Amino acid sequence: MRLEEYWGVGPKTAELLRDGIGEPEAIAAIERADIRTLTAAGLPRGRAVSILRRATGTEGMDVLATSDTRDVYDDLLALASEYALTDHAADRIRVMTPLTSRDAMADRLDDVLAAKAAWRGLTGDERGQVTDAFDAYDDAGGTDSAAVAAALELKAVGLDGDPFDALADSDPDALREAKGALGYIRETGDGPEVLDGADDELDTLREQRAAAADLSDAAFDIVDTVREDGIRDMETLRRRVVDHIAEEAGIAQSRVRSAAADDAVDAADFVSQTLRSLVDELDSAVADREATVADELQGQIGDAEADVEAAVEAIGDIALSLSLGRFAAAFDLQRPRLVDDGIAVEGARNLFLDGDVQPITYGVGGHEITDTGRAHTPPSGDRVTVLTGANSGG
Repeated sequence: MRLEEYWGVGPKTAELLRDGIGEPEAIAAIERADIRTLTAAGLPRGRAVSILRRATGTEGMDVLATSDTRDVYDDLLALASEYALTDHAADRIRVMTPLTSRDAMADRLDDVLAAKAAWRGLTGDERGQVTDAFDAYDDAGGTDSAAVAAALELKAVGLDGDPFDALADSDPDALREAKGALGYIRETGDGPEVLDGADDELDTLREQRAAAADLSDAAFDIVDTVREDGIRDMETLRRRVVDHIAEEAGIAQSRVRSAAADDAVDAADFVSQTLRSLVDELDSAVADREATVADELQGQIGDAEADVEAAVEAIGDIALSLSLGRFAAAFDLQRPRLVDDGIAVEGARNLFLDGDVQPITYGVGGHEITDTGRAHTPPSGDRVTVLTGANSGG
């Protein structure tokens, strides 16, 4: 499938995404509704939301037949996203589309109301621990390592029941071991990159390589420094240069000596050739050690691969569920009764109004609201209702 086959992706948008992240990654981001990746590539957030909604829920979006309904829907999701625990959860909320299956609606309601109950059931300290765990996840960039760390934090809190049961089967020991490895390795276009701090030997080799590279830009200064001691013959100068480089760069004399030039025409040439050879040798040593360490780290990650993958998925799902649960709790949202015809609300409040909001009761189509405690109840069976400021509480 090509980018242009997605709704809303024209030639200019496709070119922007190809230049920014490449077509395969752009397609993958659309398929997994990843707003963060698309916006990082330069796509405006609003445009990304529109594309992703159509990509993941075209049939549901067709329900929003007018610009007014789409505006209200956008405002509702924007409000819900304010309660998101992570940036990714906020993105997932923004790209939600209306559900068209009754079973899917029931499942979504079950999930949100369970999360609402779970959030309300947490103590103040527990809520703080949960939000801190997800804040740290966001601060770390939402990486796999960050997800594992968040999973360990949530398990340490000791929470259970929906939505936390998603972590019930994960092995904390395996996650802890994998977390250390994940924090020190990063995938790049050229293969795995081992980060500083993963291995002392690798760190030392990198420091030595950097020091040798710095010295290679000062060959004449090294010659002048060595000659300050009155050295004139070439053999003595060679020995003193080796000693000087070894001391300045923190490299073993034997390694510097093995890189020493054999066919230099003068002192400056000897220093330059020796340092070039030394940097090349250290480049090879760094590459070899990095490959070894990468294999070791990937082995540790591989041993806990199933637990890591489960934790990454669970953290994303828990963040989304709890975010919607927080939203539902903030406005005390109730479960609607789904019917085939008509819509009615009793004592409903506008989510976009602040202050002392007057609740309203309305109905259109068939409904069973009869005892409202008021002089009038909404008529049942009418196909049209007129809403005005006067009869809507001003």
